[in-house]
Amino acid sequence: STASSDPGQAGTWRQRAWGPPSAILVRQMDGLLELALLGRPRVAVGGTPVAVPTRKSLALVAFLAIAGPAARSTLAELLWSGQPVDASRRNLRQELHRLQKTALSNWIVVDAETLALREGFVLDVASWRDELAGGAIRSPPSMLLDGFDLPGAEAFADWLRVERQRLQGLWRQAAQQTAA
Repeated sequence: STASSDPGQAGTWRQRAWGPPSAILVRQMDGLLELALLGRPRVAVGGTPVAVPTRKSLALVAFLAIAGPAARSTLAELLWSGQPVDASRRNLRQELHRLQKTALSNWIVVDAETLALREGFVLDVASWRDELAGGAIRSPPSMLLDGFDLPGAEAFADWLRVERQRLQGLWRQAAQQTAA
């Protein structure tokens, strides 16, 4: 993503990193959220690494960053596959409570039925896709969430497998077009 200063205002302007490409600029008064999910996952706010409280919390943030806003019911099933609805929703509320105690709290948008990340974060997956589309990438992506597993979350494992395959497919398609 690109950044530029607005000399008339304090703060930094950042381009949206998720969703459809756009030129919408979003003003961030606090530290920029940076998500490095290719390879071993890393999370930072304002350049400072954030200790994400649990693996489920990291999975939640990673899903929202890549997939975009999601219904609470979808997230509960994704992260607590096979558990009763009440238990999985309670677990989701507990994860959100844990995340509220971190530097990520200002980045998670919560309403009665939906969760999202606030616009303006930097996601290495989106940057890689943008660079690939521009012909600047010469090597395949590192594995998405490399070394990350989440016992008891079969739906998340399925989603992660599909996302990894999708990224590899984008790379193969770009490599074939370059070779042709």
